[in-house]
Amino acid sequence: MSRVAALFRYPVKGFAREECALLRVLPGGRIAGDRVLALRFNDSPTPDDAWGTKMECIALVNTPALTPLRLEFDHEALRLRIHTNDEALFDGVLDVDGRKRFAAAIERYVLGTAENPLAGHAERLPLRVIGDGVTARYQDREPGYVTLHGRGSVDAFAAAISQAPEVTEKRFRSNVAVAGSSSGSGNRSTNSRTTSSGGSAIACA
Repeated sequence: MSRVAALFRYPVKGFAREECALLRVLPGGRIAGDRVLALRFNDSPTPDDAWGTKMECIALVNTPALTPLRLEFDHEALRLRIHTNDEALFDGVLDVDGRKRFAAAIERYVLGTAENPLAGHAERLPLRVIGDGVTARYQDREPGYVTLHGRGSVDAFAAAISQAPEVTEKRFRSNVAVAGSSSGSGNRSTNSRTTSSGGSAIACA
């Protein structure tokens, strides 16, 4: 029987995940606190409060060096910390000054990496920190949704392409990881329940 093994949300689009014991699904279908911030290129015509493609942003798809970064986000105080194992890149509250410092810190880090979308593209700078830190908006597709993967399917896929050490569930950036089912199983129990706000909640089994 399938069970919910782990729950994740990604406060800053394209950056590290945070593991949660409970996820609240909003009435519109998004996860509360998920993709509430992003770093968008300065030359993007998309308004800051509007959804846009991840190709307009700093994200894992165009900046592989985001992988080792760690993230902690206080969703109440809007305080963000981005760090490697050895160094804090940014630690501060996302007020007007904090947002500028956050963008500048990530610019410096990204420009110092071998593969990045900023080198040779001065028009993309300075980066724009978008999102209010509260509203879930910047998922990969505009409609709200919750993403899910089966750990057995990830393992089977990795084995099939002979890249088991490199392919992990982190690549799929799902909100829900399901365990206990065979590869390809259609059983997708999410242990959800209705909340007083009209949405629902998902908890680990």
